Amino acid sequence: MAKNELINHIRVDTEWMQQAFFKICRDLQLRKRVRFIFHDTWSDVIEETGESVTGTESREVTWNGEARRMRERDPVRIQLSSTVKFPMVWNVSGAVSGHYPVRLTCFRHPMEMFIYFAAHELRHLWQLEHPGKTDRQGQFVELDDDADADTYAHGVLSRYRQDRGGFDDQARHRNK
Repeated sequence: MAKNELINHIRVDTEWMQQAFFKICRDLQLRKRVRFIFHDTWSDVIEETGESVTGTESREVTWNGEARRMRERDPVRIQLSSTVKFPMVWNVSGAVSGHYPVRLTCFRHPMEMFIYFAAHELRHLWQLEHPGKTDRQGQFVELDDDADADTYAHGVLSRYRQDRGGFDDQARHRNK
């Protein structure tokens, strides 16, 4: 696996976040290098450094994420504002359209939301690396890319909750 990088702009346990990020990357067996950026305010970022661009902050966005394919490394970023109160219930059907098998998700604390969004966005990179596999999955059930990423993220979140973070050595066959 390629050398991955985590850039943490939030004052939380970076070591724990790195372990979770690397576990998800290993589980997905991503081939390309990933630059993962975690911040509390959505803004434009400088591609080379991952730093936020001053003056582009969007305070009304409380959480968001994106994953993109690039030549040398694939940037993934998620944003989780410190203004989000936990526990919180997210009604996916009210936020986005698509074929979502799970419409409500409860996050008990910020780390659960981090796990969920990290797994969701990293799954999008896996989809880009394995287009044939996602096409085959779509033949059996009505899943678009976001619904597939959410299904994977719910599985990772469930393993995290069961093992309190030790979800890396379980069932590698999920991606095959």
